[in-house]
Amino acid sequence: ERFADWSFGNLATPAPPVAPLARLVVDGVDRTPRDEPLPLVTVDRLLRVPIEAGEVQQVEVVLHAACAGTMAYFGEAPERGPQRGEAQSCVDLEKQRVLVEPSPTGPRGPDPALSRSDTFDLPCAAPPAPGRACIPGGATILGSSAVFLVPDLPPVPERLTVVPPFYIDLDEVTVGRYRQALADGFVAPTIVGTHQGPLGDTIATTCTFSTSDLGREGYALNCVDWITAEAFCAFAGGRLPSEAEWEHAATLAGGDRRSIYPYGDEAPTCERAVHGRFPLANSPGVCEHLGRHPEPIDAAPDDVTAQGLRGMAGGLSEWQRDAYAPYDDACWAASPIAAPSCDVASPARRSVRGGNWVAPSTLLPSASRTGADPAGHASFIGFRCVYPAEASP
Repeated sequence: ERFADWSFGNLATPAPPVAPLARLVVDGVDRTPRDEPLPLVTVDRLLRVPIEAGEVQQVEVVLHAACAGTMAYFGEAPERGPQRGEAQSCVDLEKQRVLVEPSPTGPRGPDPALSRSDTFDLPCAAPPAPGRACIPGGATILGSSAVFLVPDLPPVPERLTVVPPFYIDLDEVTVGRYRQALADGFVAPTIVGTHQGPLGDTIATTCTFSTSDLGREGYALNCVDWITAEAFCAFAGGRLPSEAEWEHAATLAGGDRRSIYPYGDEAPTCERAVHGRFPLANSPGVCEHLGRHPEPIDAAPDDVTAQGLRGMAGGLSEWQRDAYAPYDDACWAASPIAAPSCDVASPARRSVRGGNWVAPSTLLPSASRTGADPAGHASFIGFRCVYPAEASP
């Protein structure tokens, strides 16, 4: 893993060595962790340090986040370790390596300041509009190396990303908000699925929209395809979120560490998040005793993030703007560290994030992901919008 070529053709990388080489040596002993470094979350820097006998000196090194994922090159004979005149590593430019030159040394100085990694954020320049939250920008890890039981949800390899600040809807777009947009002149490019009557207990009778008000205005809009969801967000002055934005908002924003679920680390229950309301694979849903249908957006008040975003663990899954592709696909490899996205014209599937009222609890972690036909109208998929924000000076 530590010598895998994650450049996908963006760098000329020689074949990995047959045997692993030490990356961390302490007192002459190889202390390299067995599973590290994971290339896309590691800054792999080589230094050439002149040593003067009898002197205590130091070298100041700045590891630049832009170099995450660009592994060092030892030379044409990597089994011998880094070769002078051949070894290269990234310094400060993404996906670029330079020849390793001698580093300047100086007298031993004071110890460096403590890391501020847990406090790094870029606040929004202005308060959010009503019904929205500011998500401060910052560095986050996209994906998870945790074991997932569904092969179609590959949240690996993990990669470091930097997300600019943005605003996001506190709730998924509701039936009432969609109906008001139609009254205000929004012209939907496709027809939203409707159900003219009380919600039933089958997939076919759980579309929340109706041509007249049937008391479901506070339900999240479902049975809507990606095309209309994106058009609605544009009408509202925004767009659908990227996967990086959504995961940043769901796992880290507003807190001091990454969480497993949008609301925290505790395992989901039927009361905490609306999920498991429908039988799957001939097995009853774990929460279907509470009703085999969607619920209003305020049905699970504990399914809320530190920034006040509701219904990101359960309720409805949400359309993303990205084309759906595994994280080891060339589309993601070509994407930059800052504001990454997978942009493909007319993809077969678009990314979908978050659990839903049908999903089992294993699909509720924030790193879970899947894809869906952008023209599909599923009763377990809805959306929320994001809006541009300038960073506070």
